[in-house]
Amino acid sequence: MSNFLINSYTSAALEETQYCQSESSEPQPIGNSSWNGGGSRGGVRWITGHEVIGKSVIQCTLYLKKVGSPTGTAYVRVYEQDTNTLKHTFGSIDVSTLTTSQAPYVFDTGEYVPNADDILCCVFTGGDASNYPAGQKDGGSGYPYQYLADYPSESWRTASGQGYKYCVTYTE
Repeated sequence: MSNFLINSYTSAALEETQYCQSESSEPQPIGNSSWNGGGSRGGVRWITGHEVIGKSVIQCTLYLKKVGSPTGTAYVRVYEQDTNTLKHTFGSIDVSTLTTSQAPYVFDTGEYVPNADDILCCVFTGGDASNYPAGQKDGGSGYPYQYLADYPSESWRTASGQGYKYCVTYTE
């Protein structure tokens, strides 16, 4: 008789899927709400029926740029809308390193399983009217199961059916 341990565990590679909202028509300033009507956060709120809800999001890409010469750190985070509870941080970026034209920036610190009403957003609390990072939004309509989200006056505001340019990669 041998002393071998037999492990019946089988591993299959997880298939990754990417969801992208690629339309955008204008920049969305992100920064201190004293100069910015949209506030210190900008992003997207997932509502019931969105394909990423309940999936394991392993990476997100936001399309960002800088206006002027902002300094400081921006964070890519997920919040629960009703309680404003921070649920996950995908990463951070030194805003002075952003380019002056829209470009994709990838954030992949850990994984997160979103729930309905979670908000994926870029957070930046500094800047002024001439120096800030900006995401990309589309004020049109036709974006099912998501709302454009921002954070004026330190509370969430969402716009039904409007878009925000981003991608998320998830596994089933």
